Parts: sequence; C-alpha cells; structure tokens
Amino acid sequence: MFLTKLMSREQQSPESLSRFHEQQSPESLSRFQTQQTSRFPSSGLSRFGNGLNVSDTNTDEPAKQDEVIPVVQPITSRFLADSETLDTLRKKAIVKEYIPKSDRDIELPALRSLFIESFDDFYKEIEPRLQLRSDTTLRNWLNETFDEMQEEMVKKKSRVFLLTTGTSVSNILGFMQIKEENDTNTVYISQVAVHASLKRKGFGGLLLQHLLMVYPTGKTYTGLCRRANDPALQFYIKNGAVIMPDDVVAQKYGYDPVKYLGFQYVDKTERPSTSTATPAAPSHLENPADA
Repeated sequence: MFLTKLMSREQQSPESLSRFHEQQSPESLSRFQTQQTSRFPSSGLSRFGNGLNVSDTNTDEPAKQDEVIPVVQPITSRFLADSETLDTLRKKAIVKEYIPKSDRDIELPALRSLFIESFDDFYKEIEPRLQLRSDTTLRNWLNETFDEMQEEMVKKKSRVFLLTTGTSVSNILGFMQIKEENDTNTVYISQVAVHASLKRKGFGGLLLQHLLMVYPTGKTYTGLCRRANDPALQFYIKNGAVIMPDDVVAQKYGYDPVKYLGFQYVDKTERPSTSTATPAAPSHLENPADA
C-alpha cells in the first residue's frame, strides 16, 4: 500500500508533504494518523506500572510533570546482568532453611512463581516430549506439581532451603527441596529451582554445596529427573552424580524408567567435624559456575 512506502517526515520536503496531504482523502488521513499514534503510545506504564492501568485514569486532568510512576520489570528480566554483576550477586547470596508456618506464608506464592517460571522457561520447548495429560496445559501441570510440593513443605515432610540476598521475598534467587531417608542414610533431592534468568550461572551449585554444611560426610544424595530435561541431568552430572540403573528407578521410587532417569552420588569428603568450620568443596562441586 502506498502509505507503507512513505519515508519519515524528517526525510520529506514541505512541498512533498503538502502534495501527500492533498492527494489523500480525509478518511485515509484519519486512519494514517491513528496508526501512527497507536504504534507508539505516549505511556508504556499500563503493563508494568504500580498496579494502575493508565487507561483507567481520568484523562480530563492534566498530567503532572513531576510525578514519576515506578515501572516494575517483568520477572524474566529481573536479574539479567553482566558477568561482573552476577559475580557480585553470587558472593552476596546466602542459603538459609525455610520452615513454613502455614499455607498462608508469603514465601509460598513467591516460590510457586519462581518454580513455574523456571521450569516453564525450558519445558515449553520440549512440551511434546513430556507426554502430559491431554486435559491439562504445561503451566497447569506445573501448578499441580507445586501444590504437592507445598503440601509436603507445610506438613514438614521435606526440608526447604532458600538462596537469597536478603530478608524480603523479592530477594529469593532460588530454592531446593529435599527429603531425608534416615533408614538408608540418603537425602533425596526433590527439586532445585533458580530464577529463569540465573540458570547455568552457578546459582544452583550454591544450593547443592550447602548440603555439605548441613549433613556429615558419607551421605548419599539421590534424585530423579525427566529424560527430556537434558539441562537438569547435565547439571547433576557436572556436580558428580552418576546415573542409577533403570530397575532402581522403577522399584525404589515407582517411576517409569522410560520417562525418568535416577542419579546419585556419595559425599566422601574429609572435613572437620566442628559445626563452625566451613568445609571445602569436594571435587564433584568444585565448579558450581556450570550450574
């Protein structure tokens, strides 16, 4: 269409602009002006403002030039930064245990959101390989999965550790959920989730390293992941895990070995027995930056 081939106004002479307006009908000019103003709205705050939709405001009142409405970044870009900033973030991060008081804890919605965004970020690329039920969607399935996780957290059937840089829920970078199998001296790693923009930048390794400060040497760590989840499998292998035989996955955990792989590793690190000493990272956790 002729209108789409026009050069910008800066490139037009006054004479050519005048001829253009004379050649156009009132209706086409109106449509052209509407398209230009709608393509580049004067305010982008309606999506990420402070909960206020700009379209709902009273447009009869003049805008206040000195009023600044904070823009909240979407969750997927909160921690996008250069390597120097990420290194500072890693050094600032600490791991602490979270013990839920009830299912109304403010931390739980934050963990749910982080879990869903983290796994949806990858799973949406391989959704057909997940073989989900036909009556559900990926995000609904992730929500249902977290429902089960939350029940275990609240009922103290598992332990949860947060990777965070402060006391606010907005400071949470990731979390790890584990279950203790005291009869076999085994710790089962249920989930390790970090913010989607922090994957493969060393933050998941910080959570695994913390296990060495919680449990004595000699513990066996096990877990399961879907065969389709290659990044998760590589993460555990880089941290020293070996693959379990398929019959163990089926018999011990009751999962289909066609869909799931089991992994395990034994902590054989020699370190001081005093609780105040900080253990050195064993060989299988020496490179957490690969996580």
